Amino acid sequence: MPTTTRKLPCSPKADGSASSRSEHLIPTFLNHEPYFVGLRSGKKFPHGIVSFIGKDVSSEDIIKRLSLSPDQRESVVLLLVEYLQQLQSFKIGNVLSVSWSGVPKRLKLRLIKEHPSSSKKLPKLPK
Repeated sequence: MPTTTRKLPCSPKADGSASSRSEHLIPTFLNHEPYFVGLRSGKKFPHGIVSFIGKDVSSEDIIKRLSLSPDQRESVVLLLVEYLQQLQSFKIGNVLSVSWSGVPKRLKLRLIKEHPSSSKKLPKLPK
């Protein structure tokens, strides 16, 4: 049975806050650089904000959205399964970064902040 999740990192706004118009992110798998890539745009992001997506998504669902050659597909599926498993240990709202380590490159998700910065000014309490 493939690994599934109901949460994926999403792209932050320029100020680092969460956005309702963001795209889902995956680590860059082919060159092992320390950033996320948007599934829709292919744009690079240094970090992502874990968000609830409302339905189960498997590694196969993500693979269908990528354009990979058959020889790349097998290695990327294994990395996606590892990615989805690591995501389970993080909470919705956590800000994550990605890194690679070791001789066979191993994916490592790292917590940057518990929650994103807020761009909204909160009202002050009366004196």
